[in-house]
Amino acid sequence: MNPNPSPFKAILERCSLHDLFSKNLHIPDYQRPYSWRSSHVQDLLKDTFERTTPYLMGTVILHDEGSGTLDIVDGQQRLVTLTVLLHVLCEQLKRDPVPLPLLTGQFNEGSARIIRKTHQAILGFLAGRCDTDKDGFLDRLLATGNDNGRLLFNVLVLSGETALDRAYT
Repeated sequence: MNPNPSPFKAILERCSLHDLFSKNLHIPDYQRPYSWRSSHVQDLLKDTFERTTPYLMGTVILHDEGSGTLDIVDGQQRLVTLTVLLHVLCEQLKRDPVPLPLLTGQFNEGSARIIRKTHQAILGFLAGRCDTDKDGFLDRLLATGNDNGRLLFNVLVLSGETALDRAYT
């Protein structure tokens, strides 16, 4: 037992997708595999593609062990899906790629297969849509500050000796 445990700390902030992805995020080994079905992906796309007002995507829980990396405790499915979406949009629009740290990690074969299905679902959703609409969507996804149409997250960062246990309760 640690004689000087670090005190538990919880910080809640509202972040845009851009701000969230600028953090040093990591999917820890204890996380369940990526498993979103195409219907989940379609729902996310339908909810966000034409939105011109800020959209709250729910809460993401992160665990800060003090190493500078934030482990994703809750929100992995949404964040990986949004990472694939950003990759596809940048590729289709021939825009400079956005740093996508969640796609550089190692996924097991099951997760990799489902990520490929997610990629296909996104391509299917975007098929036939004009580049101007896709470009506006990408700009809204990457928007910061008070830009309209941006995605927002409540981000809860937990740190301290009991943070991971508390994250699950």
